[in-house]
Amino acid sequence: MKYKNVSINFVFTRCAAVCTILSATFSQIQQNLGDRIGRDVQLISVSVDPSNDTPENLKAYAAKFGAGPGWTFVTDVKAEIDALLKALGASTSDPDSHTPMVLIGNDAAARWTRSSGMSPAPILVAMINEAAAMSPELSGNAAEYFTNLELLT
Repeated sequence: MKYKNVSINFVFTRCAAVCTILSATFSQIQQNLGDRIGRDVQLISVSVDPSNDTPENLKAYAAKFGAGPGWTFVTDVKAEIDALLKALGASTSDPDSHTPMVLIGNDAAARWTRSSGMSPAPILVAMINEAAAMSPELSGNAAEYFTNLELLT
């Protein structure tokens, strides 16, 4: 299933600091956007620590933050996640030093922007709404970055 608009953050389940803030912010975005999540906006949380973030750990983590339909947690083998992180400009050699970044994009318009994951939810919601309003002058496909990955809901 393709989504026109996507917001991506980078987390790991053992993190007790910045990842908790990133996930709580996505939870607030999910609440603010309501039924648009999963319909025309997709939230994706990518594990930067796939060797420890098993599907079971990610499911428990997602439940902790009330992740509903339209908010997906992604994991795979380390080499695949490392390639994905590099392609998205979020690569890190150490999960503890990853950047608290959120990518916001309009896939149909092939328009992407980055924001600090420490931004308040209302600012990120405004950025998501702005991205959603962009004209699809160009084509693109965010799914090209998510081939062969195990998607968890």
